[in-house]
Amino acid sequence: MVNYDIVKYLEEGSQSGFGLELLKNKLLESGFSEQDMNEAVEEINRKRLNANVSSNIEISNGKYSGLVIMKVAAVVGIILALCSLINIILALIPSLSLSLMELISKNLNVCLFIFFILLIIFYLGFVYLGRNLGSRLLMISSFVIIIFMVCGLGLAFYGFLKASEGGNPYAGDLSGFVVSQFGENDLSRFGFEDYEGQVQDSSKRMIIFYIVAGILLIFFINYILFSAALIRINDVGFARVAGIFNLVLISAGVLLYSYLIYIFLTNLFSMLFLILHMISNPWIITTIRVGIGALGLLSLLFGSLTLFSGAKKFGTSG
Repeated sequence: MVNYDIVKYLEEGSQSGFGLELLKNKLLESGFSEQDMNEAVEEINRKRLNANVSSNIEISNGKYSGLVIMKVAAVVGIILALCSLINIILALIPSLSLSLMELISKNLNVCLFIFFILLIIFYLGFVYLGRNLGSRLLMISSFVIIIFMVCGLGLAFYGFLKASEGGNPYAGDLSGFVVSQFGENDLSRFGFEDYEGQVQDSSKRMIIFYIVAGILLIFFINYILFSAALIRINDVGFARVAGIFNLVLISAGVLLYSYLIYIFLTNLFSMLFLILHMISNPWIITTIRVGIGALGLLSLLFGSLTLFSGAKKFGTSG
């Protein structure tokens, strides 16, 4: 039977720097038997072996789950990149684009729901990449992006539930909703005859506008930090290229966002004129779709290659 007093003495002595044989001799001199020594040493070796196996299992499981998620996220990134490529092709072929947009508009909430789920999986891969690299900036900025995507997922799910209730016949049908709200050429629906009600509605819309603008600003700043974190990575292939394309993409978004904010705050009628001008000149919308789509395609593609490279790096080192 193991004498745990001897086990404790040997463990504490070893931790203090004394050799095991020296400690055994001291115990033999004190009257303990050789059998007591051997049983205690076997118990110590058994405990050490179990501790090492447990530690190795934890490390292996942690890396394995991270590698699987990174690989799945990379595949999802490829799928999203293909969607961007399809968007570019459709922008260049208006006849196909109109028919597909009509289908998407009728199932808008479902499409958004799937889209946000894919984005959450994609950026989750960067959370694990940041954890394995020890990059807090990448890990935290990726996690914040996921929070934004979860909020978008919640809104899409709410819209889907509202559409399924049947309370709004145009729920989930974007084009039908716009026509129902504004008519095709009915400016009287803006309510100019009710000045007081118009002012109240305008105040509410301005408050909502500032809230949305503030949330978008936080998103832009965080995404810039995410891009910078990728650019700072030296030992994972394609990370810097992915960071540069993400930075260019978000910079284009910030410029467009700033321009629209400026027009909205200075002259609302200028924004209405801009929208009408874009509708009457489809090539403007096509150029924006192709440009943003190309940047998104490259960002997603090199982001996926970064995740594949990171998974390979940690897989071989593990």
